[in-house]
Amino acid sequence: MSVDCRLTSLLGKPKFRLSTDISVRANYFSPFYRFMLEASVLITVMCGFFGIIFKKNLVMKIVSMDVMSTGVIAYYVLIASHHGQLTPIVSYVKSSVDSSVASDVISSASDASMSSLSYADPVPQAVILTAIVIGFSIQALMLVGVMKLSRDHPTLDCREIELRQTP
Repeated sequence: MSVDCRLTSLLGKPKFRLSTDISVRANYFSPFYRFMLEASVLITVMCGFFGIIFKKNLVMKIVSMDVMSTGVIAYYVLIASHHGQLTPIVSYVKSSVDSSVASDVISSASDASMSSLSYADPVPQAVILTAIVIGFSIQALMLVGVMKLSRDHPTLDCREIELRQTP
C-alpha cells in the first residue's frame, strides 16, 4: 500500500512524494549517509576517549567518559536499526473478546499475516536501555566520589591530587 502526499509550493509544483511502502522504505539509508553517520559516531567516541586521556580535571574526565559512552550507544543503535520493520507489540485481542475466541484469532492470524510482516528485534532495545541506566548510575557514583575527594583537596586537578597522595 502506498500513500501519496504531495506538498505544493505557491506555484503548484510538487515538492516531494512521501511513500509508506515497506519495499521503498527498506533502502532508507544510502551508503554515503550510513558512512557519515558511522563517522560521526566514531568522532564522538574518539572525542570522549581523548578527553579522558588529556583532561586533568576530574569532572571533565567524567563528562568525557559520558560522551564516549553516548557514542558507543549511538553506534550500537545505528548497527541495530533497520528501517521498515514494525514494533514488536502484537495486539489482536480486544477486551470484550472471550479468551477461547482470542486463542483462535491469534492462531489464525499468526499463520496468515505474521509470516509476511517484519518485526524489529526487541533485544537490542533492552540492551541499550540497560546500558543507559548503568552509565547514568556509574556517572552519578563517580560524581559522588569526586565530591568527597574535593572535600579533602581544594582542587580537582589529577596531578596535584597525585602529588599530595605520594609520600
